[in-house]
Amino acid sequence: MSFKDLNISTVTLTDLYKSSLVSLEEERNNPKLKSEEEGTVPKTVNKVAGSTLEQPKPVPEELRVPRYLGEHKRKVSLLVRFEKDTHISDLALEMLSKMLGACRLNLADVAIINTAKQEFTMGDIKKSMSPQVVMLFGQDQQKLALPFVFPDFKIQLHDQVTYLSAPDLGYLATSDPTVKELKMKLWNNLKTIFNV
Repeated sequence: MSFKDLNISTVTLTDLYKSSLVSLEEERNNPKLKSEEEGTVPKTVNKVAGSTLEQPKPVPEELRVPRYLGEHKRKVSLLVRFEKDTHISDLALEMLSKMLGACRLNLADVAIINTAKQEFTMGDIKKSMSPQVVMLFGQDQQKLALPFVFPDFKIQLHDQVTYLSAPDLGYLATSDPTVKELKMKLWNNLKTIFNV
């Protein structure tokens, strides 16, 4: 027997789907329940096979909690972008570990959040993680819905959070000759942020 051959009575259907079936025919015939296309919002009550049901209330948008590497003990959030890695490349992790060590931090003190693998806003991070320092490595600040835009290597304090933007961490971990100057700028900012 296939599902096509299954016959279910209207009484059984009504009992099974009490809160999700609506009578579209009655909505079309009732002048009080005009569609949004006609400029009004439908009433909050619909008929379902002879009984009256209220439409569900809107559900608040779910908080998106980012997945991260680390324990976030010192409330330092590092936003990186690595398309091919779960969190961060091995080369970048090695450089980052040295950089954190020089600031008297380790991987347990931070949260490494790969923005290439998940979508969220800075509001999601602030609500779910309460960071004190946020470092953006190669991030699109507008995509993160920051309330402001600021250049690389400029420390920005906003709403009790210290922000720092820098070039992509994958690029900073390379041996490109121009990277040395960028690393020095980053190091000078880190000394200021972490009082080193």
